[in-house]
Amino acid sequence: MDILKTWFCSTLPDIVTISETWLKPSVPNQVIHIDGFNVYRTDRKGRGGGILMYVSEKFQGTVLHSISIPKQFEFLAVQLVVAGAPLIVIGCYRPPSATSDSISTLTNLLSKMTSSELLLCGDLNWDWLTEKSASFRLTCDDMNLTQLIDCPTRINAAKTGNDSLLDLFLTNAAHKFSAVGVFPNDLSDHCAIACVRNTRMPKMKGIIILRRCFKHFSEQAFLHDLTAVSWHLISAIPTINEAADFLHLKLLKVINQHAPLRKIRIKNRSNPWFSRELADALLARNKQWALARRSAASTDWLLFRILRNKCTALVRKSKTDYYLTLTSDSFNNHSKFWKTIKALQNKKATGPPNKLRVNNSFVTDKKDMSNAFNVHFKEASHIFDERHPNCNLSRDAGSPNPNIANVDATFNLNPFLVSEVKQALKSLDPRKTAGPDGLDPYLLKLAAPVLAQPVSVILNLSINTQAYPECGPRLAVEAYPTSDLGPGTTFKVD
Repeated sequence: MDILKTWFCSTLPDIVTISETWLKPSVPNQVIHIDGFNVYRTDRKGRGGGILMYVSEKFQGTVLHSISIPKQFEFLAVQLVVAGAPLIVIGCYRPPSATSDSISTLTNLLSKMTSSELLLCGDLNWDWLTEKSASFRLTCDDMNLTQLIDCPTRINAAKTGNDSLLDLFLTNAAHKFSAVGVFPNDLSDHCAIACVRNTRMPKMKGIIILRRCFKHFSEQAFLHDLTAVSWHLISAIPTINEAADFLHLKLLKVINQHAPLRKIRIKNRSNPWFSRELADALLARNKQWALARRSAASTDWLLFRILRNKCTALVRKSKTDYYLTLTSDSFNNHSKFWKTIKALQNKKATGPPNKLRVNNSFVTDKKDMSNAFNVHFKEASHIFDERHPNCNLSRDAGSPNPNIANVDATFNLNPFLVSEVKQALKSLDPRKTAGPDGLDPYLLKLAAPVLAQPVSVILNLSINTQAYPECGPRLAVEAYPTSDLGPGTTFKVD
């Protein structure tokens, strides 16, 4: 996977199809996931074979057909939407031991898709340069499929002139492809094949974020203007909302004057362990491979293999050194350490489930899913009673619990001191990002001597009035019953 990720980083492909993956259904997609790509796969039930397809997340993809036919081939067809038009990309792997029926089976599958533009790629183990593939070439002509690759894709370094063209690009819209190529790789004795399809893809918009500009920021000027604000007026404000708004607006006005918000475009970042040394080594390897193909000299092929092995070793060393340094530097910082460990696991963030299996059927409605969870936890309460028979929790709502002693439920809050608020502001982490209020922790920490007094006034006003400012951070919670109101009513919280 390291070599594959390096190749993705250096070539920036949109679609990648890999033949003969040897993946098993027990291998989860998280193991082979690459950021920015959706994974589609067809695994062989037995040993070997398999198709794996990576499609950029900017394309909307739908699996049309995925099948593994024993003793014939693996077939994976994904329909994409490219510039508003459908494009069917097909990955296919046919082993050398496939039966003769594979041609007719493949023809039947392709005939159902030729009405749309399609591109079939993969290792079919039919040497396009020999007469052994004559019947397959005739079949492609009948279906109006053009083969784009015109040079060998499997080089036989031991025997000159015995190269073969096994990896193919077949399409019914050859005029839309402007370039093709054959390149060496470190994963297989087959060369990687690539093509460029002309399209008017909409330019992907960069990620725009708002960030404060500190280019002309001066701490002395900032504190001077902040001190000039009439903070003492906040003590005369009777309501908590008006006091909080006064503090927020005055502070934000000074901050915007000295550190205004700027729109910044964020570009995609490459792998942090990809170094200039590695890029130079990959370039030297590719040049040597091209030279060896032209000269067919054994010395050139020997030098190519040396450079290829060097690139493989450099990839492993670069990634090992990077993560070893990263983990070593974060031993005393638990948060940073576990972020590094999670990055190594290469797990893709997942959202809430779209469906839930209940009694051998799938539920997709959110309210029905909520009811299913409520019924499950309500019926599962007997497990607690069985394991703790002496703890009687089965009683009517509102009745007292005999196992809990009577205690005084009242408590008091002491007023906040200015020194306590000042110390709390100084303890803020300046590396943290600003929240929804737009107040940067770095600026709050810097302004602690000035802000301690007005902030303490607001905190004490909140205690005295038993109110919370509406402009403060809140968690919106909406609870509604999932069944008729009654003693056993359960609620769902959004």
